[in-house]
Amino acid sequence: MIAENTDLLRGIVMSFLGCCIRWARSLASVVILLAVLPLVVSLAGQEPGANQSTSKVLQETFEFPPPVQWKMGGSAFGEMEISVVGLAWGPADSPQMISKGGEVHGQGAPRIYPDRPYALGICLRAVSPKPTQPQTIQMSGLVRIKNLDGSIEYPSVLTTAGFAGLFVFPGGVSDIPFLGSDTAEHWDFFPVSPDEKEFLFQVIPPMKSPILSFRVRVKDNKLAIEKVSPATEAPIQFTAHYGGTLGADSRLWFELSIIGSELSGFSPGGQYGKTLWFKGKVDSLGNFKLNEYYPENQLMGILDGKFSQDYRQMSGYFSKPDGSGLEPFELEETDPPGLGIAPGVPPCPTEYKPAGWKTYVNDKYRFCFSYPPNYTPIAEPWQEKYTHDQGDPEYANAIREAVEEGRSAQLQDTRHPDDALWVSVDTKGWDLESLMKYEPTGQDSPPEPKIIDGQVFYYYGPGGGGVCYPDQFFYDLRGRPLSISFTGPCVDDKTPAPETKEIEQKILATFRTF
Repeated sequence: MIAENTDLLRGIVMSFLGCCIRWARSLASVVILLAVLPLVVSLAGQEPGANQSTSKVLQETFEFPPPVQWKMGGSAFGEMEISVVGLAWGPADSPQMISKGGEVHGQGAPRIYPDRPYALGICLRAVSPKPTQPQTIQMSGLVRIKNLDGSIEYPSVLTTAGFAGLFVFPGGVSDIPFLGSDTAEHWDFFPVSPDEKEFLFQVIPPMKSPILSFRVRVKDNKLAIEKVSPATEAPIQFTAHYGGTLGADSRLWFELSIIGSELSGFSPGGQYGKTLWFKGKVDSLGNFKLNEYYPENQLMGILDGKFSQDYRQMSGYFSKPDGSGLEPFELEETDPPGLGIAPGVPPCPTEYKPAGWKTYVNDKYRFCFSYPPNYTPIAEPWQEKYTHDQGDPEYANAIREAVEEGRSAQLQDTRHPDDALWVSVDTKGWDLESLMKYEPTGQDSPPEPKIIDGQVFYYYGPGGGGVCYPDQFFYDLRGRPLSISFTGPCVDDKTPAPETKEIEQKILATFRTF
């Protein structure tokens, strides 16, 4: 009986303990639930976009040359050049965006725009012709156009507390702080909605009409600038020779071709005793970065500077690739080394002229050379016996017109009726690709450069087939193609005889411009 009672008591106790354990577990769950529930409710109650700092920030940095540039005048320090060099778009409270904000140099307390929690940043690089005073703040003229009414919004500075306004003056705000230097880099910020993907900007000088417009677009997780207006003028395209000083005791000369924003050229017999090669870019304001190579694929130096407005001068600083060896340079459009002459004074005949040779001088286009006495000028080279193209009055009239305008001349070898020297100045601009219309049969490339007594000529020789080809030499005469051709005689060959080729070199060695 006692044993049965003991077993019954044990069962009651175990059942009671089990209930206690289950109750304790439930209580713990309730406690945890009560602790988590406020956080869940808090997160669920937040408005979309209230915590956007972890969203992705888009950034874009523009390599030289910049996509948008303009000038702002009216400053005591001269006309300032301004370039857009970067963009950023993302939550205004993100550390990445706030880190781009500079010191607040405006007025009024920072503001937060609940309906525009994002920021669009535009990085401006400004260069002043003269070093500014410390703490000088200049005006870029940049504004955002908000709507069809043309309402404008001035840029702000982004801070941890929001968007801080800038000093407002009649016609604009001062947004670019200079710190005693001639160069400043600053981020202008504008509050935007995360749903906005296109933004129109204009540059408006004080009390004037807009001088430039451009659009910033957010697309495919990228930032881009497009529809810059007014559109830039037709790309600059010409070839010129530049020479001058590099540092205190060095001289530099090279031939440089400019096609749009691309620069390329070479310098025969440079400071390494062999050909130097140059490649670089120029922006819309004439600033350039030109790399020097020797051999053609090894960077040896960098020229960073600016063209004059007429592209006749180049100035700036040279350094080695690591930044050492910094020196100034001053270059101007010129003839190759050793060919300097007083303006307007023909430098022919030269000391290289063989005895008894005559001299041809073209005063209109300012060039000259010497030639053997067996060549004689032809007064009317458009006649059929000289054109070798009988029955083509159009061709004859073109020669007549060129001769009367001083653009063409023929020197006939009195010993050989098929041997003549033709000189012609084209009315079109210099372009190596356009010279391919003169290429011989079977050749599909521009003429190759030949350096004769420091001058750079471009040469076409014989082509395919059995006809006699002239030796054609082309020269960049201040942006115009000058052609000097030797037509023969061809003796058992399709190219002028060795005697003529020897004379070609001697004649071209006396060629000069003035």
